[in-house]
Amino acid sequence: AFDPKSAEAIAAAMLEYASEMANNLNARAQVDMVDSSKRELEEARDNVVNIQAQLTKFRNEALLVDPLAYAGAMLQSIGTLSLERAKTQAQIAESERMSPNRPGLDSLKASAAALDRKVDEERGKLAGDNSALAGKVANYERLTLLRELGEKRYAAALVSLESAQTEAQRKRVYIEEIVKPNMPDEATRPERLRSILSTFVIGFIAFSILWILSVGSKDHAQ
Repeated sequence: AFDPKSAEAIAAAMLEYASEMANNLNARAQVDMVDSSKRELEEARDNVVNIQAQLTKFRNEALLVDPLAYAGAMLQSIGTLSLERAKTQAQIAESERMSPNRPGLDSLKASAAALDRKVDEERGKLAGDNSALAGKVANYERLTLLRELGEKRYAAALVSLESAQTEAQRKRVYIEEIVKPNMPDEATRPERLRSILSTFVIGFIAFSILWILSVGSKDHAQ
């Protein structure tokens, strides 16, 4: 600089620009590290929302909130009917052995036949064609499994984002100010006298060359 104040101002400005550049580098690094984790978290969240929508649609179409619980209730009902049928068949066998002409025997046989039909009907609802409960249970289990996997993926993405944010905060560049910019005692640059003398000498040499060329061209013309 041409004077001490200018030198101090230039040093202070350079320090300020360096700090600003360090902040920009920190911000860019933080964005680069965190953005990918944010995208993964958003994808995992959208996946969970989509699967939950599919599960809700399935429940509305199947008219079942929990097919597994309903299947358990059906199995229990089939077990109860089968037990009742077995008891009825035992009574029929006992009546035929003890008194084949018993008046209530036909009623017992009709009850046993009705129980057989009811058991077969319930089993048909549980497993059979595409409308059977077994297919609905399989679809329900598939959707619930996908939802559980999606939730685990979302939880892992959330942890990854938190780790990326922590790592981005830890990896920062700082400008450490060892000495504050100060006003120098005297200017060492530029060397004014030397510059003036150099300019004068160079100008004199250039003038001399031009003068010699001018005189030479006149003599040649004569």
